[in-house]
Amino acid sequence: AAVMAAEGQEAKKKAAEKFASDYQRMVNEWFPGMRSCRIEIISSPSDQSIMNDIKAFTKGSTKTHWPAPRMIQMALAAETEQVSMALYRKAAAWYPEDYRAHFKLGMMHYRNNRLAEAESSFQQACILNPKSAESKNNLGATLSQLQRFGEAMNYFKAAAAQGRPSNINRSFVAARLGRFEEALALMDP
Repeated sequence: AAVMAAEGQEAKKKAAEKFASDYQRMVNEWFPGMRSCRIEIISSPSDQSIMNDIKAFTKGSTKTHWPAPRMIQMALAAETEQVSMALYRKAAAWYPEDYRAHFKLGMMHYRNNRLAEAESSFQQACILNPKSAESKNNLGATLSQLQRFGEAMNYFKAAAAQGRPSNINRSFVAARLGRFEEALALMDP
């Protein structure tokens, strides 16, 4: 019986290690394209007016000081990542109290593997909007990529407490912390 129990524990450990390896591939290849945020954009301007504002922005117009939601719309509609990044940075500078610009900037940094910058942006988003479970989850994902698994787990748990459970993220981190039984329990709730 003891041999069977040991074999069972070893099988669980190997399953958790395989999961950790597979999950790393998912994080690097699939998740960046799948991450989304729940930011409500209230206005609904025409596509042409957004494109005109993007054009004015790229030409360096300082006449217009667009509101934060408009700048986010412009960044989402921009044809290049460079313009999107510039718009998010400008929105964060003009509206430092608006978590949405910091959140979206964090998303861009994360997608481009600029993890220190992503961490900073997501931390600012968490400070500005403590109710944003998405910010906490994404900060946890960033910390996980930085191999700061204990901190990552804290943010994943905080996001789960706010209604954004991410068992797969928590399972990965638990496995990386060597807590394989917890990792398996989270995989099969």
